[in-house]
Amino acid sequence: AKNQAIAIKSFDINMAGPPSPNPAPVEVWFMPGIDPGDRSAQPYQKIFEGDITGQGKGLVTVLPDFTSPVVIPAGSTYSFYVTVADLHLGTYIFYNLGTTVGTVYSQDQYMEIAEGYAMGYPFLGYSASRKW
Repeated sequence: AKNQAIAIKSFDINMAGPPSPNPAPVEVWFMPGIDPGDRSAQPYQKIFEGDITGQGKGLVTVLPDFTSPVVIPAGSTYSFYVTVADLHLGTYIFYNLGTTVGTVYSQDQYMEIAEGYAMGYPFLGYSASRKW
């Protein structure tokens, strides 16, 4: 959040559609601060889980609103982990390659979105510099 608090109510993602297994279990987690890089669920809090039907690569898959929004105070940084909660299912969330974790690639008057990581479920593996 830049100069005022913002509320994150949901996410739109890019998720594989049929013939991939659909619907698929999707989870969203958050934590204040920048991901420490240890890929541990300990600092994260789960804010969403549900079965989602992906719309296909390059198409928007809209997640339902969270039960409670994540309020990010002005001047604060938060990290989010959005994942398909079954490694063996074969349903993917797509991303673009980035250059450096932490590099801002999109912003408006309210917030900045920076490059992050790709990880499997639950908090497994690590691939740096991804744009979500």
